[in-house]
Amino acid sequence: MNVADSAWFHAALAQTSATIVGLIGAVLGGQIIEHLNPNSVLSCA
Repeated sequence: MNVADSAWFHAALAQTSATIVGLIGAVLGGQIIEHLNPNSVLSCA
């Protein structure tokens, strides 16, 4: 088995992990900002 065969898996895993962490960070960051500033444009109420 060649080492290059599994390189695509590691690259895809790293990219997927970064995407998931980025999405979770964006959601949490938005909630924190909304909590700190309830009159912000992001609030729906």
